[in-house]
Amino acid sequence: MAKTPPEPDETKATPRKGRTRGARTLPLVALRETVIFPEMIVPLQVGREKSVNALNAAVAADSLIALVTQREAEREDITDTGELFEIGTLAKIAQVVQLQDGTVRAIVQGQGRIRLLRFAGTEPYLLAEIEDVEEKTPTGVEVQALMRSIQSQMEQYIANGAPIPPEAAVAARNISEPGLLADMVAYSPDMDTEQRMELPARSRSSSSRGRSRARSSPRWTRPSGSTSSASS
Repeated sequence: MAKTPPEPDETKATPRKGRTRGARTLPLVALRETVIFPEMIVPLQVGREKSVNALNAAVAADSLIALVTQREAEREDITDTGELFEIGTLAKIAQVVQLQDGTVRAIVQGQGRIRLLRFAGTEPYLLAEIEDVEEKTPTGVEVQALMRSIQSQMEQYIANGAPIPPEAAVAARNISEPGLLADMVAYSPDMDTEQRMELPARSRSSSSRGRSRARSSPRWTRPSGSTSSASS
Protein backbone atom coordinates (compact mmCIF):
# COMPACT_ATOMS: atom_id res chain seq x y z
CA MET A 1 0.00 0.00 0.00
CA ALA A 2 1.29 3.45 -0.89
CA LYS A 3 2.47 5.60 2.00
CA THR A 4 1.19 9.16 2.37
CA PRO A 5 4.10 11.61 2.55
CA PRO A 6 3.77 14.90 4.47
CA GLU A 7 2.44 17.91 2.63
CA PRO A 8 5.04 19.81 0.57
CA ASP A 9 6.69 22.82 2.20
CA GLU A 10 5.62 25.79 0.10
CA THR A 11 8.12 28.00 1.91
CA LYS A 12 10.70 26.32 -0.32
CA ALA A 13 8.72 26.95 -3.46
CA THR A 14 9.91 28.95 -6.43
CA PRO A 15 8.72 32.59 -5.94
CA ARG A 16 5.37 33.17 -7.59
CA LYS A 17 3.56 36.27 -8.80
CA GLY A 18 0.20 34.57 -8.60
CA ARG A 19 -1.50 31.57 -10.04
CA THR A 20 -1.62 31.41 -13.83
CA ARG A 21 -5.15 31.29 -15.14
CA GLY A 22 -6.15 27.70 -15.91
CA ALA A 23 -3.19 26.29 -14.00
CA ARG A 24 -3.32 23.57 -11.34
CA THR A 25 -0.86 21.98 -8.99
CA LEU A 26 0.11 18.30 -9.09
CA PRO A 27 2.88 16.08 -7.72
CA LEU A 28 5.69 15.81 -10.27
CA VAL A 29 8.12 13.00 -11.06
CA ALA A 30 11.30 13.94 -12.92
CA LEU A 31 12.26 11.35 -15.54
CA ARG A 32 15.78 10.33 -16.51
CA GLU A 33 16.53 9.76 -20.21
CA THR A 34 12.88 8.95 -20.77
CA VAL A 35 10.10 10.77 -22.58
CA ILE A 36 6.56 9.57 -21.98
CA PHE A 37 3.96 10.63 -24.53
CA PRO A 38 0.17 10.89 -24.34
CA GLU A 39 -1.58 7.51 -24.82
CA MET A 40 1.52 5.55 -23.79
CA ILE A 41 1.27 2.82 -21.15
CA VAL A 42 4.66 2.52 -19.50
CA PRO A 43 6.19 0.73 -16.49
CA LEU A 44 7.91 3.35 -14.35
CA GLN A 45 10.64 2.43 -11.86
CA VAL A 46 10.87 5.13 -9.19
CA GLY A 47 13.81 5.17 -6.79
CA ARG A 48 14.59 8.71 -5.67
CA GLU A 49 12.91 9.72 -2.42
CA LYS A 50 11.20 12.80 -3.86
CA SER A 51 9.85 10.80 -6.78
CA VAL A 52 8.57 8.04 -4.50
CA ASN A 53 6.90 10.66 -2.29
CA ALA A 54 5.31 12.35 -5.30
CA LEU A 55 3.95 9.08 -6.61
CA ASN A 56 2.59 8.11 -3.19
CA ALA A 57 1.00 11.54 -2.74
CA ALA A 58 -0.78 11.25 -6.09
CA VAL A 59 -2.04 7.77 -5.23
CA ALA A 60 -3.25 8.88 -1.79
CA ALA A 61 -5.16 11.80 -3.33
CA ASP A 62 -6.46 9.69 -6.22
CA SER A 63 -4.81 12.31 -8.42
CA LEU A 64 -3.09 12.47 -11.77
CA ILE A 65 0.65 13.06 -11.81
CA ALA A 66 2.97 15.25 -13.88
CA LEU A 67 5.86 13.47 -15.65
CA VAL A 68 8.61 15.75 -16.96
CA THR A 69 12.02 14.78 -18.33
CA GLN A 70 15.10 16.31 -16.73
CA ARG A 71 17.76 17.92 -18.91
CA GLU A 72 20.72 16.23 -17.21
CA ALA A 73 20.10 12.57 -16.43
CA GLU A 74 22.89 12.42 -13.85
CA ARG A 75 21.41 15.19 -11.68
CA GLU A 76 20.07 13.68 -8.45
CA ASP A 77 18.15 16.53 -6.81
CA ILE A 78 15.84 18.74 -8.85
CA THR A 79 15.24 22.14 -7.23
CA ASP A 80 14.57 24.47 -10.16
CA THR A 81 12.24 24.23 -13.15
CA GLY A 82 15.15 25.12 -15.45
CA GLU A 83 16.57 21.66 -14.73
CA LEU A 84 13.56 20.11 -16.49
CA PHE A 85 12.17 20.40 -19.99
CA GLU A 86 9.23 22.76 -20.23
CA ILE A 87 6.79 20.28 -21.78
CA GLY A 88 5.78 17.07 -20.06
CA THR A 89 2.91 14.61 -19.83
CA LEU A 90 -0.08 14.35 -17.56
CA ALA A 91 -0.45 10.73 -16.49
CA LYS A 92 -2.87 8.44 -14.74
CA ILE A 93 -1.43 5.93 -12.29
CA ALA A 94 -2.83 2.53 -13.16
CA GLN A 95 -0.91 0.39 -10.68
CA VAL A 96 1.64 0.83 -7.91
CA VAL A 97 3.81 -1.79 -6.23
CA GLN A 98 6.03 -0.96 -3.26
CA LEU A 99 9.23 -3.02 -3.52
CA GLN A 100 11.28 -4.29 -0.59
CA ASP A 101 14.26 -2.09 -1.44
CA GLY A 102 12.15 1.06 -0.95
CA THR A 103 11.63 1.77 -4.63
CA VAL A 104 8.27 1.84 -6.34
CA ARG A 105 7.20 0.25 -9.61
CA ALA A 106 4.19 1.85 -11.24
CA ILE A 107 2.24 1.53 -14.46
CA VAL A 108 1.34 4.95 -15.85
CA GLN A 109 -0.88 5.96 -18.76
CA GLY A 110 -0.20 9.21 -20.58
CA GLN A 111 -3.28 11.44 -20.75
CA GLY A 112 -2.19 14.68 -22.40
CA ARG A 113 0.56 17.27 -22.70
CA ILE A 114 1.28 19.83 -20.03
CA ARG A 115 3.53 22.87 -19.65
CA LEU A 116 5.56 23.23 -16.47
CA LEU A 117 5.13 26.74 -15.09
CA ARG A 118 6.83 26.74 -11.68
CA PHE A 119 7.29 24.77 -8.51
CA ALA A 120 4.80 25.34 -5.71
CA GLY A 121 6.95 23.21 -3.39
CA THR A 122 10.12 21.13 -3.48
CA GLU A 123 9.94 19.15 -0.21
CA PRO A 124 9.18 16.33 0.52
CA TYR A 125 8.35 16.02 -3.17
CA LEU A 126 8.08 18.27 -6.20
CA LEU A 127 4.71 20.00 -6.37
CA ALA A 128 4.36 21.67 -9.75
CA GLU A 129 2.06 24.28 -11.15
CA ILE A 130 1.18 23.14 -14.65
CA GLU A 131 -1.22 23.98 -17.43
CA ASP A 132 -2.65 21.86 -20.22
CA VAL A 133 -1.11 22.47 -23.64
CA GLU A 134 -3.62 23.43 -26.29
CA GLU A 135 -2.94 23.37 -30.02
CA LYS A 136 -4.61 23.09 -33.35
CA THR A 137 -4.64 19.81 -35.23
CA PRO A 138 -3.20 19.99 -38.76
CA THR A 139 -5.58 18.78 -41.45
CA GLY A 140 -5.70 18.54 -45.22
CA VAL A 141 -4.56 16.39 -48.10
CA GLU A 142 -0.86 17.01 -47.46
CA VAL A 143 -1.12 15.90 -43.83
CA GLN A 144 -2.93 12.71 -44.83
CA ALA A 145 -0.31 11.98 -47.46
CA LEU A 146 2.49 12.47 -44.93
CA MET A 147 0.73 10.13 -42.50
CA ARG A 148 0.41 7.41 -45.14
CA SER A 149 4.08 7.82 -46.01
CA ILE A 150 5.13 7.52 -42.35
CA GLN A 151 2.95 4.46 -41.82
CA SER A 152 4.43 2.81 -44.91
CA GLN A 153 8.00 3.63 -43.86
CA MET A 154 7.35 2.26 -40.39
CA GLU A 155 6.15 -1.04 -41.84
CA GLN A 156 9.27 -1.24 -44.01
CA TYR A 157 11.48 -0.31 -41.06
CA ILE A 158 10.07 -3.20 -39.03
CA ALA A 159 10.25 -5.60 -41.98
CA ASN A 160 13.96 -4.80 -42.29
CA GLY A 161 14.59 -6.06 -38.78
CA ALA A 162 14.14 -3.00 -36.58
CA PRO A 163 13.83 -3.89 -32.85
CA ILE A 164 10.15 -2.99 -32.76
CA PRO A 165 7.26 -5.46 -32.32
CA PRO A 166 5.33 -6.09 -35.57
CA GLU A 167 2.10 -5.12 -33.81
CA ALA A 168 3.44 -1.57 -33.60
CA ALA A 169 3.05 -1.25 -37.38
CA VAL A 170 -0.53 -2.49 -37.13
CA ALA A 171 -1.25 0.03 -34.40
CA ALA A 172 0.33 2.81 -36.47
CA ARG A 173 -1.78 1.88 -39.50
CA ASN A 174 -4.93 2.24 -37.39
CA ILE A 175 -4.04 5.71 -36.09
CA SER A 176 -5.96 8.54 -37.73
CA GLU A 177 -4.69 11.42 -35.58
CA PRO A 178 -1.42 13.07 -36.76
CA GLY A 179 -0.14 13.95 -33.30
CA LEU A 180 -0.56 10.44 -31.93
CA LEU A 181 1.22 8.98 -34.96
CA ALA A 182 4.11 11.39 -34.49
CA ASP A 183 4.38 10.44 -30.83
CA MET A 184 4.48 6.75 -31.69
CA VAL A 185 7.18 7.22 -34.32
CA ALA A 186 9.17 9.26 -31.80
CA TYR A 187 9.75 6.11 -29.79
CA SER A 188 11.98 4.72 -32.49
CA PRO A 189 15.12 3.34 -30.82
CA ASP A 190 17.14 5.51 -33.23
CA MET A 191 15.99 8.70 -31.49
CA ASP A 192 17.63 10.07 -28.36
CA THR A 193 15.99 12.06 -25.55
CA GLU A 194 16.75 15.45 -27.09
CA GLN A 195 15.19 14.45 -30.40
CA ARG A 196 12.11 13.03 -28.71
CA MET A 197 11.67 16.24 -26.72
CA GLU A 198 11.43 18.23 -29.94
CA LEU A 199 7.98 16.71 -30.49
CA PRO A 200 6.50 17.56 -27.07
CA ALA A 201 7.95 21.06 -27.43
CA ARG A 202 5.78 21.53 -30.51
CA SER A 203 2.80 19.91 -28.77
CA ARG A 204 0.19 19.22 -31.35
CA SER A 205 -2.84 18.25 -29.32
CA SER A 206 -5.16 20.16 -27.02
CA SER A 207 -6.20 18.58 -23.74
CA SER A 208 -9.85 18.39 -24.72
CA ARG A 209 -9.01 16.71 -28.02
CA GLY A 210 -6.62 14.42 -26.17
CA ARG A 211 -9.44 13.15 -23.98
CA SER A 212 -11.55 12.57 -27.08
CA ARG A 213 -8.85 10.72 -28.98
CA ALA A 214 -8.23 8.48 -25.97
CA ARG A 215 -11.67 7.04 -26.57
CA SER A 216 -11.29 6.67 -30.33
CA SER A 217 -7.62 5.72 -30.77
CA PRO A 218 -5.90 2.59 -29.48
CA ARG A 219 -3.68 2.97 -26.42
CA TRP A 220 -0.22 1.67 -27.05
CA THR A 221 2.68 0.40 -25.03
CA ARG A 222 6.28 1.40 -25.43
CA PRO A 223 7.10 -0.02 -28.88
CA SER A 224 10.85 -0.31 -28.55
CA GLY A 225 10.67 -4.02 -27.81
CA SER A 226 12.56 -3.49 -24.57
CA THR A 227 11.39 -4.93 -21.29
CA SER A 228 13.15 -2.23 -19.26
CA SER A 229 11.17 0.41 -17.41
CA ALA A 230 11.24 4.16 -17.63
CA SER A 231 13.17 5.44 -14.63
CA SER A 232 13.16 8.30 -12.19
